[in-house]
Amino acid sequence: MRGPTARHDTAEVVPGRGQYTEDARRQRLEWLRGHSGAALTSLESTGLDAYNLVGNVENFIGSVEVPVGLAGPLLFAGDSVRGEVVAPLATTEGALVASASRGARVVSVSGGVSRVLSQRMTRDPVFECADLAAAHRLTGWLREQRAALEAQVRLVSRHTRPVDVDPHQIGRYLHVRFVFESADAAWQNMTTVATWQICRWLTDALAAREELRPRNMLLEGNLSGDKKSTVGSMPAGRGTRVTAECRLSRDTVASVLKTTPEAMVKNHVSTVLGAQQIGMPGHGVNAANIVAALFVARP
Repeated sequence: MRGPTARHDTAEVVPGRGQYTEDARRQRLEWLRGHSGAALTSLESTGLDAYNLVGNVENFIGSVEVPVGLAGPLLFAGDSVRGEVVAPLATTEGALVASASRGARVVSVSGGVSRVLSQRMTRDPVFECADLAAAHRLTGWLREQRAALEAQVRLVSRHTRPVDVDPHQIGRYLHVRFVFESADAAWQNMTTVATWQICRWLTDALAAREELRPRNMLLEGNLSGDKKSTVGSMPAGRGTRVTAECRLSRDTVASVLKTTPEAMVKNHVSTVLGAQQIGMPGHGVNAANIVAALFVARP
C-alpha cells in the first residue's frame, strides 16, 4: 500500500521535448489543455515557425500578442545618433506611451539630449582555491596574463574587447570580474562565451601548477550583478552608461508638463529621501516599465 509520503515512481514530462515542429507544438498544447483544464484558445495559432526558434525557447507551445505604441519623437544630439527618434513600447499599461511622449516632447523642444560615456558588460567567474594563500597567488598570476586573456577573447569574438580584469578575493574564493566592450553585439551572450573561453584556457594552463590550480570553478559567481539590481552597478555601470543634460524653460514646463520648475524640484527631493530611507539602488521614479516595454518591442 502506498503511504501518504510515498513518491511517484515516475514524473510527468512535457511531450515532444527537443522537437521544433508544428506537430510537437500542438502535442504540447493539447497536453497543457488536459493538464490545466483551460481552453487556451489564444495559443491555438501562431505566426512563428517552430523550427526558427531552435536555441531561443524550449517546449514551444505558441505566442502572445502585445500591443505596441510609438513614444516620441525624442531629439538626440549625440555623437552617433542625431535627429528625432521614436521608440516602440510594448505594453498594456495605459498612459505609459503618452507619459513617455510628453517627456520626449518637452526635452525635444528644449534642444534634445544625450551622450554615451561608455559601454560595459561583465561576467564574474569564481574560483575555489585550496586556501587563502593559493587564492592570493592566483590573483597575482592573473594580473600578469592580460595579453594572454585578450588573445583568448579574440579566438571566439571579433567584436568583444576586454577592458578590465578585476579580481576580488573573498577568503579562499577568488571572484574575477571580466569587463568587456562589445560594440553593437549581443553583450551578455558574447561576454559569457568570451569568459568561458578564458576559463577553459586557464584550466589547461594551470593543470600542472599545484600551487595555483583552483579546486573548483563556476562561470558566474554573482559579483557581476547579472539581471539583478545591485549597489555596485550604480557607480561601476553595467551596459551602456549615458549622461544627458537638457535645460527646460519655465514656459515649456508650464505648457507641456502643466507644472512649475519649483514643484518638480520639490517633488524630486521628496522621492530621493524616500529612496534613501528604503535603501533603493537609484531613485528613478518610473523607468523599469519603460525599459521593459522597449525590450519586449525589439524585433
